[in-house]
Amino acid sequence: MPTTDQGFRYPASTDDPDVAGDMSNLAADLNAFLKLPDAVSATGSGVIASAAGTFAALSTPCSLAFQNPSSTYDLWVMLIMNGYLTNSGTTGAVSAHSVASGGVNWAATGYGAGGPLSVADTMSAGAGVGISCGVSFPVKLPAGSASTTFSVQGSRSNTDGSKVVQAASLRIMPIRFIKP
Repeated sequence: MPTTDQGFRYPASTDDPDVAGDMSNLAADLNAFLKLPDAVSATGSGVIASAAGTFAALSTPCSLAFQNPSSTYDLWVMLIMNGYLTNSGTTGAVSAHSVASGGVNWAATGYGAGGPLSVADTMSAGAGVGISCGVSFPVKLPAGSASTTFSVQGSRSNTDGSKVVQAASLRIMPIRFIKP
């Protein structure tokens, strides 16, 4: 039986008519294509105690695992990261970045390759600042890929004052399936 570019089966012009079977196939294909998994979320926080310029997990980790349930379709999801960043120092900055490992991978310092595109996809607070901020960007989870663990990591540019990522939250919201 031929299929559309999105994987929907349809009868060939030379097939014998089977309205019930063809409608059943179409309903099954649509159900598989349209039913998105539920959104997932996690929260965490922590004082950033890593060496200046390096990223580390928060002391109360903000991490979650998510897997594309389809072996046929890629799944686009929206990664949404929020938090309240504080920097009591008179110099330097505190920042938070998303990390992914498993079916999709990127490091806290990496840009592109399916994750954050630029420094604009991170959260940061300068000297003497407390700020609530958030970022979001789409991520493609390939069909049949392993589970991906997403997490928030923090970094400090120096040791002047306390650098904290408070009330960090991470959400993965499915958007749509698409044929690879």
